Amino acid sequence: MPAPIGYALRMRLAACLTLLTLYGAWAQDLSDAPDGATLPLLVEIPTAPIAVRADGGYRIAYEMHLTNCSSNEITLTAIQVAPSREHEGFTIQGEPLSQSIVGPGSKTGNARRIPRNERSVVFFFLTASGAPQQFFHRIRFHLAGKEEAMLTPPVLVRTNELVLRPPLRGTGWRAMNGPDSNTHHRRSVLPFAGRAVVPQRFAIDFLRVNEKGETHAGNANDNRNYLCYGAEALVVKDGTIGKVIDGIPENTPHPTERAVKMGWETVSGNYVTLDLGGGRFAVYAHLQPGSIRVKAGDAVKAGQVLGLVGNSGNSTEPHLHFHVSDGLALGGDGLPFEIDVFTKDGVERNAEIPLRDWVVDFR
Repeated sequence: MPAPIGYALRMRLAACLTLLTLYGAWAQDLSDAPDGATLPLLVEIPTAPIAVRADGGYRIAYEMHLTNCSSNEITLTAIQVAPSREHEGFTIQGEPLSQSIVGPGSKTGNARRIPRNERSVVFFFLTASGAPQQFFHRIRFHLAGKEEAMLTPPVLVRTNELVLRPPLRGTGWRAMNGPDSNTHHRRSVLPFAGRAVVPQRFAIDFLRVNEKGETHAGNANDNRNYLCYGAEALVVKDGTIGKVIDGIPENTPHPTERAVKMGWETVSGNYVTLDLGGGRFAVYAHLQPGSIRVKAGDAVKAGQVLGLVGNSGNSTEPHLHFHVSDGLALGGDGLPFEIDVFTKDGVERNAEIPLRDWVVDFR
């Protein structure tokens, strides 16, 4: 499910202009300040990283917002991520760094460039053998002909504690657009209620495939020919139904054509949000119209049927879009989750999140 609204990364920041003015007014000798402390680069990590179990290790997805508050262009050269000040960790630079950045420099062919008073976002998707407790970031960049380096304060890393039952049953479920470094789910930053959120940070589009990897048999223009069409979407954890939208007509399978105009309340099609407790909400999107069997306020049990997989909203073909966020509204910030048990390539997996394009079987 693509993001309903793109995040406007190119912005003029009055705060930066004020900061520059103040520096000029003070005209103080700041040469004895701590190393890197006065560099005109604002570093923000809006959502603290959470390590989630996957593929025998951990995946950590988070974003770093970098704002250039100087009167010159900044060019990023490298970002080092380490569990402590003493460890080297690993360094991302060159083309891999460019591919991890969205910002004004992307339009000029060099994503690592941040013009004055502009902001860029670095998207991290890290792999670790164990669950880290914190990250330090050393950011290196060119500014006014000099190579600069900034070591940021530590960022605490939490470990995921949300383990769910599968949202579907049966075999052959492909995790399309699942957790990865670069999908439209991963890069869907959204300004909502005064904060930058990524609702679909760990979202998965579940499609059913056959032995050949095909999602349908017969006429591709008929929803009924898709292998997942009409599958039962299941409650993943005891909870309470938060919101239900129904009555949106289904699309004919197509890359761009939709049955209704896309907007805030139509992009997900017919959908259900499930309050999991603890400020966490599961979203089930693109359901068949008239198939939803619950209403807002209902208490539900794990394994109960919510509705049937369909092709409503911003959907190219029948599938179930599933994600967890910290808000009842679609603008909540995306949270990781693990599925208690599933099988991949004949091997049982316990308490992991399926990664992009994995084909898994549920009981």
